[in-house]
Amino acid sequence: MKKFIASWYIELFCALLTIACVTGVWMNALQQQVKQKGVTCFSIMQLELPRNEDSLRTILSNVAQQNATALVKQHLYIDFAFMPAVYIGTAFWLLIVGRNSRKINVFFIMLAALQIVPWVFDIIENTTLIKAINDPIHQLSINLQTFKTMVYIKFVIALGGALTAIFTCLRKLFIHRQNVYHVIAFM
Repeated sequence: MKKFIASWYIELFCALLTIACVTGVWMNALQQQVKQKGVTCFSIMQLELPRNEDSLRTILSNVAQQNATALVKQHLYIDFAFMPAVYIGTAFWLLIVGRNSRKINVFFIMLAALQIVPWVFDIIENTTLIKAINDPIHQLSINLQTFKTMVYIKFVIALGGALTAIFTCLRKLFIHRQNVYHVIAFM
């Protein structure tokens, strides 16, 4: 018989998921407020993945001209609370999902450990953007191509981990015909 996962595992995962949802909604509301200030077609993704340095400077000057700098900085600061919820939550979920299979467990442990990489890259990304917002005339503190590569790697690793956990749960739910409670409790 499979061992039941301690309830604190599920409670911690649910707490992290709640923090991620609340901060995600908060950041979305801030992004809408930036648009309402008159910054047309603003998206935080435009800051994370600008076409070139001129594009980034244009976005930053547009944000400054419309007095939306504080909102964008607040968005980036809230992202610091979003990060641990998402990356630790994903790592934790991978560890829970992979714990019942010895062969695949090493893969899940490695993928969970890799979640530190996007977290570190996200921290570097946000601090770089905050510095750029504080001084929009100067260049980024790191090369733009390096910056964009970090953002792409961050998304690939984070989404890869989350999608692996999701598909593993769905596989257990539909292929092994386990009920929802069984999938959650005995992952």
